[in-house]
Amino acid sequence: IITLEAALLVFKVPMEGSFFVILVSSILYLLTSLGIGLLISGGLKAQFLACQIALLVSFLPSVLLSGFVFDLRNVPGFIAVVAYALPPTYFIELLRGAFLSGDNWTVIWKDWVILFLYLTVFFYLTNKTLKKTLEKK
Repeated sequence: IITLEAALLVFKVPMEGSFFVILVSSILYLLTSLGIGLLISGGLKAQFLACQIALLVSFLPSVLLSGFVFDLRNVPGFIAVVAYALPPTYFIELLRGAFLSGDNWTVIWKDWVILFLYLTVFFYLTNKTLKKTLEKK
């Protein structure tokens, strides 16, 4: 909400879409990111290693390959395939649409469904990989 306020008030970015779309999109993306983090941390024993792998697997590709920095229409085909395999690509598409072009419900529903599928897969895999017992010392 603070970032949204900064975009609207400080940087004067016009918002053509609805706050509801941005809110639901943000919740879906944050839950998807939480699923990725839980999956990584559940599979590793060392906290430092989990942090480093999470950084390499999620943060760096999210910034470079999501369409946030580089327009995905101008990248080579293989990189575009990798970019569209990442959840942040769909979140950036939702935000860009909500701010610049208004509520295009065809794109919104498609991206919401994709983010929800990612969310479901990551939480399912996390549930299957986590140990359900306590370690005794």
